[in-house]
Amino acid sequence: MNNQKKTNQSPGSAQFFDTPNKAFAASENPAGSLAQKEAGPHKKSLNFKNSLLVITALCVVIAGVTIWAMRSASTQSKKEGLAYLSSQANKNLDDVQNKLNERKTADQQARIDQEIDSINNNTASIWPMFNNSVILGDSRAEGFKSYDLLPDSIVLAEIGAQIKRIPEFAETIGTRKPEVIYLCYGLNDVLANVGMENGPDGYGELYESYIKQLLEKSPNSRIVVCSIIPASPSAVAANPGYEKTADFDRQVKEMCERNGWTYVDASSLVSDPSVYEPDGEHFVRSAYDEWGKLLLKSQYPSLN
Repeated sequence: MNNQKKTNQSPGSAQFFDTPNKAFAASENPAGSLAQKEAGPHKKSLNFKNSLLVITALCVVIAGVTIWAMRSASTQSKKEGLAYLSSQANKNLDDVQNKLNERKTADQQARIDQEIDSINNNTASIWPMFNNSVILGDSRAEGFKSYDLLPDSIVLAEIGAQIKRIPEFAETIGTRKPEVIYLCYGLNDVLANVGMENGPDGYGELYESYIKQLLEKSPNSRIVVCSIIPASPSAVAANPGYEKTADFDRQVKEMCERNGWTYVDASSLVSDPSVYEPDGEHFVRSAYDEWGKLLLKSQYPSLN
């Protein structure tokens, strides 16, 4: 009995019963066998699709971030660009205006230099050089227009005028704003002792206050004050009041010095007694050419 059992449990018998069981298991679950066959490729396909979706999503996110960054940078860049252009526009306008002013000044100077050359060569008249000026004064200055050298619009002078008349021209000066204001007063003030009731420098102080009224209306005008040209010795003998001319003229000069105005010493004009009219106070026609040059040379030193 024992030997028979051993014989029945031989390896060969075990192999016989094992094989049918495996076959049976396979036959009992054909779907499982098919799933095993198909599981590998299907899983790989799903993994590929999922990876593709992840990559696509990442690309979309990256693209979105890039576009946002570019737009933000573009917006900031535009703001900075507009701010820069605005600053440059203002700067450029100032630069353009400065260049225009420089060009205008250069053109004016070139024109003036040409006119002066012509005058020095005796091929042109001095009188156009007064076109942007006015002359205030008494009967002596009035000769500039009575001899038809300058028009009434430039020569605002009157017979018998004193410096007290200056404020009457303030509005005209304010409207015209001349480049230069020439003031030629004196003899009538000396005879009338104008301003001297206020002390030894009263005339100069009064004169100064009147000129400043003109500058309030035309602050960029240059002030040129002519010295008080003395009367002839015969006229002084006839009118002893003229003996104070030198002291009045001292005040005029000091007034100019403390204000930075131009003082023109025109005493050389009467070095030749023949320039006087018979009254010893006024001048003949030829004297005005030299007087005009003396006034202009204060502004244009190259004029002969």
